[in-house]
Formats: sequence, structure tokens, C-alpha cells
Amino acid sequence: MTFTFRVYFENHSDAELGALCWTLNPLGDPAKTYCHSLGMGKPLGMGGVKLDAALHLTNRAVRYSSLFDGDNWQTGATGAGEKLSNRNVLERRAQIFEKCLLDKLQPNKTCTHLFELKRIARLLKMMEWPGPSQSETRMLGVND
Repeated sequence: MTFTFRVYFENHSDAELGALCWTLNPLGDPAKTYCHSLGMGKPLGMGGVKLDAALHLTNRAVRYSSLFDGDNWQTGATGAGEKLSNRNVLERRAQIFEKCLLDKLQPNKTCTHLFELKRIARLLKMMEWPGPSQSETRMLGVND
């Protein structure tokens, strides 16, 4: 089953935009698939949802400088959209957010990505599809 939705936002800083991108498509192990959990069946392993997000930006100065773009409305769209499933796009968009958050958290070890933090690694392990095995769960201490 496929559902479609849009998230509208305005006036976000690059760090805030990076946070939105990271949240929609978490930046973890490129070999893993991460799913969000929705609904009341989460404790039973139900409600796993794979998001296929694309980022569409608007240049507001262009949008409001004229009513028409040739025979069409002037939308100020900056392109066809950036797929957040593309690792390079996601890393570029999330980089400022991750740096900002890591600077605030000041972890004991040197980290360049959030997935290097133990708490984020645990979150990503819970979001893996299919879920982690029992041995992986025990190893991470998720059941503790």
C-alpha cells in the first residue's frame, strides 16, 4: 500500500533543513534499510513504514518577482527535487545539522556523524528493516 503526503516548511536554516532531512531518512549504515514505526501496533512490530522522501525547494525571491513563467505560473521551483534516498544528497543536506548537534553534545570521542553515538546507533538498530536479531539486541543492551 502506498500513501503520499507533503511537509511544507518555510524559513528554515541549513541546520534545521538538515534535521528535517535526517529525520525523514536517517543517515546510518548505507547497507541497511531504516523504517519508521506508526500506529498502535508498534510494540508488536507492526506499522513499519519506509519513507521515500524527496526535497523540493522554492526560491521565494523568484516566486514572488513575477506571476508567470512563460505560459505557466511562477512557482520558484529550484529543480525536480532531491531524493533523500541518494546517500550523497542526504549527507550534504544533513552535514550542517550533524555538526551543529555534535558541537552542542560534545561527545567524549571524536564523531563526524550522529550514527557514531551509542544512543543514535541504538535508535537506528530499532529502525532497521528487517529488525535486529536477538543476539544483536542483547549485544546493544536494548533489552536492558
